[in-house]
Amino acid sequence: CTSSTIATGAAVVGVGYDYMVVKKAKEEFEDLSNTYQEQFSKDDDGESSAVVNPFDAQVASFEFLKEQQEKVKQLAKKRKTQYTIMLLGYGAAAVMSVVDIANIADGKCAKGEAITTGIVSVLAAGYSFKLRKGAVDAIEDAGDNIKVIEGLIAKFEETMAGTCIGKRED
Repeated sequence: CTSSTIATGAAVVGVGYDYMVVKKAKEEFEDLSNTYQEQFSKDDDGESSAVVNPFDAQVASFEFLKEQQEKVKQLAKKRKTQYTIMLLGYGAAAVMSVVDIANIADGKCAKGEAITTGIVSVLAAGYSFKLRKGAVDAIEDAGDNIKVIEGLIAKFEETMAGTCIGKRED
């Protein structure tokens, strides 16, 4: 059945895309974490090798959170693409199963296979739609979080500007 081939293709693409997205995301989050850990690591003498000013350390912490949320947003966008592709693939398989059922007389497809593929494809398309909605929500949430963190950074810098540990140079 053509519908079975389409459904199988959608599943293979979904699993393959998922593997690539997870692998890339893991690398990116580890790189981000390592970058910030280096800022606060100790050298061989036990001394801090980078940021020592508490103000700068706090701002760096906020920046880390912001970059982390930007990575979350990028990941959610990739997930949205993945689930959209799967939704379209399973939707096409469901539609094609109707065509397969209508063309049973040509002998290319068994009726039971076409019906089963149609049912499974409709369920998979529905689940892909739900997952896509979750990815869209994650994009929005991460965007909102980024705005909150930017506000915290601005408020912190404004509040600390008049203190000795802030950006004052006198």
